Amino acid sequence: MVATPPVEPFSRPTEVLPHPLPRPVQHAPVQHAPVQHAPVQHAPVLSAAAPNMLGPAEPEPGGSRSRASRFAPWLVPLVLTGAVVIGTALIANNRGSTDQVAEPQREPVPGRTMITLGPPSDAVPPPPPLSVAPSGVTRAAGQPVPSAASAPRSVTPKRTPSTPAAAATTTPGKTTVVTGKPNTAGANLALGRPASASSQEDGRWPASMAVDGDAATRWSSEFSDPQWLLVDLGDVWAVSTVNLTWERSHATTYRVEVSVDGTTWTTVYTTTSGVEGDTLISAGKVPGRYVKVVGTARSNGYGYSLYEIRVS
Repeated sequence: MVATPPVEPFSRPTEVLPHPLPRPVQHAPVQHAPVQHAPVQHAPVLSAAAPNMLGPAEPEPGGSRSRASRFAPWLVPLVLTGAVVIGTALIANNRGSTDQVAEPQREPVPGRTMITLGPPSDAVPPPPPLSVAPSGVTRAAGQPVPSAASAPRSVTPKRTPSTPAAAATTTPGKTTVVTGKPNTAGANLALGRPASASSQEDGRWPASMAVDGDAATRWSSEFSDPQWLLVDLGDVWAVSTVNLTWERSHATTYRVEVSVDGTTWTTVYTTTSGVEGDTLISAGKVPGRYVKVVGTARSNGYGYSLYEIRVS
């Protein structure tokens, strides 16, 4: 047998078109629904019994009148004239009612100021204008200018000068000079006399130990500034000298004052460089009964410590 070669399936070459062809659009047939019109209703025809105001009626075909026979041209101007009259009356009536209605009150709008014309009946009259008087005082118009006697004046307070040591007393018509008793013997006028102080340390070193004549005892104050020690001599003496014996905790800045009455004081000595030990002060025979030592600065952190005070 002769071998038959296999048959290849038939293939047709594909043609490539430059642009695809549009497909034809097929529209479905339009179905129109039958239109049914409602029967026309005509106005009723005037009966034969009513008088015919439009003239003799012509019979319509089929026993009815035609539309042309029912229209009268002379009714058009009559109807228009009546409409104009009625409209004019309505407009006039509307204007009259609008004029009689009061304008509604407007509500205030935030941020806007409403101004009402015409002042109210209870308005407060404005104050009179101010004028400046020649003296510089501002006053209202119509008021009298205050006189120089009634005008306020600047008063400067009087200063009383400080009085030195009361060396003299003055009485009406007579002046008495205080000189103080002389200490001819040179005795210690502070020995054993009453003494007081601003403070004392622990209550162990009172002010009396500074006038007891014992060089081993002392007055010691609290650890603060200022502090003072006062001695009452018992009488007004002509004080010549004041002798202070300071302990190691002494005053560096202090003053010594003398007074006749304990109120007015005369400073007889002041220093800012006080030292330990004896300090002799010359008072110049100033009259005085009270002698006071006032310390304002200490040499160390302890209090003021004074062994003895002697006055002659």
